[in-house]
Amino acid sequence: MMKRIRKWIVDMAPIWAKASLQADIRTLEAENRQLRAEVDTLNAYIQGLQYATRALRRITINAGGEKRDLSEQ
Repeated sequence: MMKRIRKWIVDMAPIWAKASLQADIRTLEAENRQLRAEVDTLNAYIQGLQYATRALRRITINAGGEKRDLSEQ
């Protein structure tokens, strides 16, 4: 389908339409590259956070079964 549209644009469309579409395509491709780079950066950030949260040690405090109110001290 895209090949047919592209062939029609190249063969049949007026010059001003070709120029307009080519400019729009270049703009969209640049925006697409920028968004892909942003997604890659965000994915790297997410992976780093996941790695850090997995690496955290779980701390268990054993007070010997006593319940203390720390505000009294």
